[in-house]
Amino acid sequence: MGQLLPVLKGEETLNYSGWFSDPEVAASYTMAQHNGSLATAKALFRRVSLDHVQRMLDVGGGSGAFSVTAVQRVPSLFATVLELPAVCAEGRRLTAAAGPAAARVEFRALDATEPTRWPVEEASQDLVLMSYLCGSIPEEALLPLYRNAFGALRPGGRLVVHDFMVEDSKDGPALGAYWALQHVTVNPQGLGLTPSGVAERLAAAGFEVLEQSDLIARMTKADGMGWDGSTDDPDCDRCMG
Repeated sequence: MGQLLPVLKGEETLNYSGWFSDPEVAASYTMAQHNGSLATAKALFRRVSLDHVQRMLDVGGGSGAFSVTAVQRVPSLFATVLELPAVCAEGRRLTAAAGPAAARVEFRALDATEPTRWPVEEASQDLVLMSYLCGSIPEEALLPLYRNAFGALRPGGRLVVHDFMVEDSKDGPALGAYWALQHVTVNPQGLGLTPSGVAERLAAAGFEVLEQSDLIARMTKADGMGWDGSTDDPDCDRCMG
């Protein structure tokens, strides 16, 4: 937060890709987030059913805490974490502590801000998770990100977006707003997230809103999105293929 003013004045430019290019910084940050993310993951998967989920894609999954929690709950589930290279290295080390279940968590390098093809097969995933990701990337990267998720999901699959958000009325909660403000330091071109703002962009990528709910009180919300394999969009390569 001490760097917020120079960033807003355009005197300094920061981003997660540059910040985490230093392996020591990436390791320190990822390790610090791991334990807290394990607790949040347990809360999330009490809300989000993993029934019939065999393949899960954890985009910007950091330490792999959400993926580890998922594979521990479902012995037949395999998870792939897409993350920056230095973060992947630390994530592999941290998930190893999960024991045999860690063998079902794979890390692959990806910069989520780049609208490149993801290193997974089309229509191969039952669940795509984006936790603490959408508020950490530029707004212009959101729609390509959601379209990639749409392409990765099988018909009937689900995308879950979990992040710091404020209400659509933008009058609170204060804790969600403070966390969003903190992200401005490393993501000045980002979008201040609201449930309707996220849902609008997901709908543009082809999803239907299934559920919206609070997760961490006064701080985070989760949007569950799905699609039934049909679309009215004639330009949707995912569906035409």
